[in-house]
Amino acid sequence: MQGALASQAIIQKKWGNLEKAMELFKYQEKLCRKLKYLEGIANSLGAQAEVLRAWGKIEKALILVKEQVRIYRQTESLFGLRSAIPFQADILQELGQFTEAIGLYTEWKKISQKLGDIRGQ
Repeated sequence: MQGALASQAIIQKKWGNLEKAMELFKYQEKLCRKLKYLEGIANSLGAQAEVLRAWGKIEKALILVKEQVRIYRQTESLFGLRSAIPFQADILQELGQFTEAIGLYTEWKKISQKLGDIRGQ
């Protein structure tokens, strides 16, 4: 069910219906928390952060993406980290936190290389 919610939310987001997308992503998160499905929670948090960023709520987006990265670290999900870390770094860069962003980009490159992308992309 959480996958279906995410799919619906993604469609709403693509159609530009960000309010409905956010509502669905939050419901997905709630369901995943109830099920203790960490990967689903992390995915939902990242999606919510994307919507917040689109709304210009950069600081709130950063809070959610940091939680997403924390969960991926906890679950040792390199694929999750490979997608979430550059997103967090991009937000930090927007906020002028360049040193922290560079550290995350460096970590992202190492993870990408570990996963077999020799270019680190």
